[in-house]
Amino acid sequence: MLIGYCIAVPLIGTTIAYLPLYLDGLGATPLIIGLAIGFPEFIALILRIPGGYIGDAYGRKYLTVRMNFVLGIVGVFIAFSPSWEVLLILQVVRAMAGFYMPAEYALLADSIPERLRSSGYGLFWTIVGAVGLGGPILGGLLYESLGLNGLRTGWLIFGSADMIKAVYYQFFLRETLPSKPDKTSVWHIIATSYRDAAPRLVSILRNRSLSVVVALGMLGIAINALSSTYLILYFTRVLGF
Repeated sequence: MLIGYCIAVPLIGTTIAYLPLYLDGLGATPLIIGLAIGFPEFIALILRIPGGYIGDAYGRKYLTVRMNFVLGIVGVFIAFSPSWEVLLILQVVRAMAGFYMPAEYALLADSIPERLRSSGYGLFWTIVGAVGLGGPILGGLLYESLGLNGLRTGWLIFGSADMIKAVYYQFFLRETLPSKPDKTSVWHIIATSYRDAAPRLVSILRNRSLSVVVALGMLGIAINALSSTYLILYFTRVLGF
């Protein structure tokens, strides 16, 4: 899985970090930019609840391979977006396809021996983070060299990398479920997942300590999103970088 992540993760910084500039170049207002970044995240938040259940029912590898390929196709379409309206729709589709991520994380956890899981996680994400450091720099070079077309090029490369990652997973990733998945109705799985999640959410909210932790976490994420979403526009429009 490390190779798969190293193929695609560096390009997240090349594309996502410059998404506000891409939207701005397509004529989106600051409000639309916030909506185009925030609304897909909301969709992803909702769909990741059943994502893990679907992965357990249909196979974690099965889901991970197919959704990475879908993400790649969407990334290529994003590269050719003619307007911010189309880009917004594609971002929502991309967020919906990301529901598979709990299955991918489960594959990662199962791929590391239990006694080495903490150190393995640390080493895995350290390597991935180090590989990804050059992503924003590449995005900046593409934008300075080609302008809006540079951002399109970044998305085209990102989409292609996701499809390569999917092919790599298909041939080299091992399913970690102990038995053959039981492919029941997707809608039944979704309903079951939300039914199971509801009482757990209530129990968390009833726990004062956990409620405080959740509230502070949400506040931190909101403040970070508020600043980071428009940071690239602040650098380019206000500071003139």
